[in-house]
Amino acid sequence: MAEDVVKSTGTIRDVLLEIQSAANASVLASEENVKGVEEGEIRLNQVRDALENIIAMAEQTAESARQISVATNQQKEASEQVVNTMREISKVAQQTAAASKSSISSASDLNRLAEELRARVSEFKIE
Repeated sequence: MAEDVVKSTGTIRDVLLEIQSAANASVLASEENVKGVEEGEIRLNQVRDALENIIAMAEQTAESARQISVATNQQKEASEQVVNTMREISKVAQQTAAASKSSISSASDLNRLAEELRARVSEFKIE
């Protein structure tokens, strides 16, 4: 009977050692899982930060695009005003050219009439 008790004690000890070993393995696995969860949380926070940066940059890009659009429209309007002003200047230049031609023609006519008058006056001799 003592031998059976010793055998049973050995068996119980083996079972206890297996249980202790399994418990230790379970604790190690749990610790590794906790580390994995912590690493996952760190990576998740990094991804969140990166996405927030991307969103901020996208919003900044959209605002820049809106500003460029406004500036482009203003430049277009300014260009149209310049074109209209140049057309007005062209009209005035054409009117000035026409008036100059008319003045030259009138001056030529006056010059011709003056020459004719001079010729007729020279026919009369005062005695």
